[in-house]
Amino acid sequence: MNEISLHILDIAQNSIRAGASKISIQFIRDSINKLYEFRVKDNGSGIDEKTLKTVTDPFTTTRKHRKVGLGLSLLEQSTKQSLGDMKILSFINKGTTVYASFNYESIDSLPVGDLTSVITILITTDRNINVIFEAISDSQIFSLSTEDILNEIGDDIPLGHIDVVSFVKDLINNELVELQIYG
Repeated sequence: MNEISLHILDIAQNSIRAGASKISIQFIRDSINKLYEFRVKDNGSGIDEKTLKTVTDPFTTTRKHRKVGLGLSLLEQSTKQSLGDMKILSFINKGTTVYASFNYESIDSLPVGDLTSVITILITTDRNINVIFEAISDSQIFSLSTEDILNEIGDDIPLGHIDVVSFVKDLINNELVELQIYG
């Protein structure tokens, strides 16, 4: 994975596989410390202590159909290369939080990538999973959630309707530009 946004998508997909009904994604641009940081927190099934100790090993996976799990090991490698950090906190039946930071001035730091599309997909995919997105840049904050969108459109309009998806995508993109996360 060569973009921060793809790591966020991978972790959110893990959250969905873990049965999460709530996924909070926080993306932070810290201009003082020159960091991009993200936190993905879910209320899924969690990771047991034994697995948590080896979760960044590429040959550790809970999937049955393949014997490797590269997502977290690649994330850990990417954060370290950019002089950042990664932490995972998890409790069985309570959920998991993944934190990662990247020094964006490091030559080895990953680009943000298409965070707009990743968050749009996650927010507009499933009515039963409340994805809460928060973007923070210094003291400015933008937040949006699946629940916010559902409150606006009601039950008659599908969450994945092209007009809904287009509106959400434009809103997120404009806010990320305003927060100087993009462009």
